[in-house]
Amino acid sequence: MSADSLLSAFIDAQILLAVSFLLWLAVGRVMALSGVRLAPDARLKVLYLMLPMVLLAPFALGYGAALMPQQVASFNLTDMVVAQYLNGSYELRPTQFEALLSARQNFSDSLLTLNGPLAWSVVTGIAAGTLFFILRLISSILRLRQTISGGHVLHRHGKVSVIISDRVRVAFSTRGIRQQYVVLPFSLLNHPRDLRLVLAHEIQHMRQGDLNWEILLEILKPLFFWNPAFYGWKRQVERLRELACDAAVLERSQVDLRGYCDCLIRAAEDSVQPRRLFAVDMPGVTLVETRSRFVGHSAADLLRQRIEHALERKPGRGFRRIMFLSICAPVLAVTLITGISMQKTQDWSQDRLMLSSIVNLERMDRLNGTLGLGARRY
Repeated sequence: MSADSLLSAFIDAQILLAVSFLLWLAVGRVMALSGVRLAPDARLKVLYLMLPMVLLAPFALGYGAALMPQQVASFNLTDMVVAQYLNGSYELRPTQFEALLSARQNFSDSLLTLNGPLAWSVVTGIAAGTLFFILRLISSILRLRQTISGGHVLHRHGKVSVIISDRVRVAFSTRGIRQQYVVLPFSLLNHPRDLRLVLAHEIQHMRQGDLNWEILLEILKPLFFWNPAFYGWKRQVERLRELACDAAVLERSQVDLRGYCDCLIRAAEDSVQPRRLFAVDMPGVTLVETRSRFVGHSAADLLRQRIEHALERKPGRGFRRIMFLSICAPVLAVTLITGISMQKTQDWSQDRLMLSSIVNLERMDRLNGTLGLGARRY
């Protein structure tokens, strides 16, 4: 793929991420109004299926268009808008309308050639932000390695190690290339019952595969840090994975509901700390959220939702193929159609040729009018 195709796919990925997120919220709203209740683990699995497809779709479509330029879809968003304009749906001068149509391509060209102060500002801002989040990720990994290496191994079973550390205030789970870790604060040793509940909670995160997805999202953050939809998706994943993990742990008969809720509240109280502006969080899945985010609900709201959900214990429908077809498939279909419609066609349509002719006629008429006015002056 050329640099222009990569940039186009990158912009499309940002747009499709926002479109799919809005569709996800709309579907959730419709389901809530219709009384359909899905279990948190079912919704989480749908999100885990959707995210990679949405993010990879623009690059796959762009790569396919580069390999098979003659097979590019004959319809796209630009042709649809042009057809509506020719039918009189928009009140704009032809030159103004053409300028709007070519705005994205002109902007992309200016970014690739660094033409103009705006292009320089955008490229510099994105590059600086990407570098900042890459350095932040590296710093968090180094901090995580220091915490693990400086802790004391409490128990090791297969590829899972339980570590006690005096550098953390809230329990969390994380992983390396081969090994998985549950890191516990020293204060938990004074509460044996809480220790058992925390271990059950973090091991459940490992069973669900949450560690892999959390690390993947952190790796993707430098590419999507400026897109609010990315943080919206991330907050949805964080909320659903905690609700799903709580429900799975509480399904066991030996777990006391009140004791589990008390454990969450005590963990939140022990981990209370003022937020630093550029605090570096270690990559992992914590027992409770410790800081309020700039985007999304606060840590207190998430804790309240978890306790309310645990107390309600209302059964929801589990993950079934019909759920994928009724929820995930429509969102993906609309998202892919949107992605296909944004692809650039190799040849202009009849409507684009007609618009070009109209624009040329307007320019000629304006030129003739200017020349005529100049002749009358002299």
